Amino acid sequence: MNIDKILEYQKVDMEFIKLEEDMRKSEEYQKYLAYQNERKRAVEEVIRLNSITEEAFSSFASVDAQYQDAIKEIEELSKHVNDDAQDDELDYYSKQLDKYTTIIENYEKELSRLKGELSQIQSKFKAEMDSASKAGALEKSYADKFTKLRESKMAIAKELDNKKKAIAKDVEPQLMAIYLDARKRGKKPVFVPYNKEGHACACGIEVDTNIRDKMDAGLPYIECPNCGRIMYNK
Repeated sequence: MNIDKILEYQKVDMEFIKLEEDMRKSEEYQKYLAYQNERKRAVEEVIRLNSITEEAFSSFASVDAQYQDAIKEIEELSKHVNDDAQDDELDYYSKQLDKYTTIIENYEKELSRLKGELSQIQSKFKAEMDSASKAGALEKSYADKFTKLRESKMAIAKELDNKKKAIAKDVEPQLMAIYLDARKRGKKPVFVPYNKEGHACACGIEVDTNIRDKMDAGLPYIECPNCGRIMYNK
């Protein structure tokens, strides 16, 4: 089975692959990805800060509820305090006031803590919003630049694609199926020359005796059991 045509097809395909890889490695595309990731990171951080804010208010809610209850109880307690109160009553009132004092002090402490926490969150929130905005603008800018770069390469890509289609007409279906299957598995290139001296393909790992004997006997091609590419006899 003659493999000259599939090798010719592979040569053009590798040029096409290089064109795609060069565009992915371009500054325009790399900067686009970098700013896209930065924008996503900043947005995720904004969402996280928002969640922390909700948790902080939720945590403070129980302290606030205790404080509101204490205020009501103090007002109610004051209605029953009079000049004729006995020692045991006065002692009870004193203990209640101590309890309410503790609740109020805790409320003031938690309120101060919440204010400080919210102040820090607000500062971080603003910074991350600014980062998201700037990164978003640069992301769009480099996306536009990459689009222009890709459009400038479209003529070359189309020419290579047409070459592949023309050559493919003369490639044996079996060989094309083998090639396309290997390409799906990420093999680049697919067909590589068999090294008779080293008894191996491009991966450099020596094949077993059975495969070696077949290739040395002139078998046109066979799959390398080590790397999955197709070894061929020159």
